[in-house]
Amino acid sequence: MGKEEDNSDFLTEISEWAQSETQKRKKIKNEHLVAFNANKEDIQQALQAGYSMKIIWEHLIAKGKLSCCYETFTLHVKRANLRGTNRPQTTTT
Repeated sequence: MGKEEDNSDFLTEISEWAQSETQKRKKIKNEHLVAFNANKEDIQQALQAGYSMKIIWEHLIAKGKLSCCYETFTLHVKRANLRGTNRPQTTTT
C-alpha cells in the first residue's frame, strides 16, 4: 500500500465526512430557526417589557424551548427586527 493510495483513501473519507457534517449543520440550523419562530411573539413581548436578550435566552434555554447558543439567538432577534423593541414603551403627554 503506497502513500498515494493512503492519501486517496483519506481524501475520500474526509470528503464523505464533510458532506455529512454539512447536512447535519443545515438540519440543526433549521431546528434552531423553527424553535425561535415558535417563541417569537413571547420574545418580542419580553423585549418590549424591558427584559434583556440574555435573560430571555437563558429562560428559554432553561425551559427547553431553545437549544441554540446565545450568539445564534441574538442573530435571530436581529434578523427578525426585534432588537429595537427592547425598551418599555412609554407614552408622552
